[in-house]
Amino acid sequence: MKNFLGCKRRLACTNFVEKRQKNRPAFMKQVAGKLKLVYSQYRELQSFAQFGSDLDSDTKTRLAQGERIVKVLGQGRGKPVPMAKQVCIFYAVIHDYLMDIEVDQIPAFEEGFYDYMAATRRMF
Repeated sequence: MKNFLGCKRRLACTNFVEKRQKNRPAFMKQVAGKLKLVYSQYRELQSFAQFGSDLDSDTKTRLAQGERIVKVLGQGRGKPVPMAKQVCIFYAVIHDYLMDIEVDQIPAFEEGFYDYMAATRRMF
């Protein structure tokens, strides 16, 4: 009986999330749609790359971009990132602006990027 109640709660929560996604601003929809596509391609390539050792340069580039997306998607517990900041960093990672940055340096880059955006843009 507990599992059934847990499923009902999870479904109710899922329905709530789906309703909230419909109200998402257009600019977030554009960036998030592309992000979902690139992320899903990364997951497929990641599972494929486990079995093959000879990867072409395009596959290596996509895997590197996927690693950066995974790092960008992580956020601290109890530290939600405002939507404007999410859109900016998602745009940067999708359009390969983070390719020159090491994966372990991305959190530090994000902080500096947010500080820069706050200093130069009014919306922050």
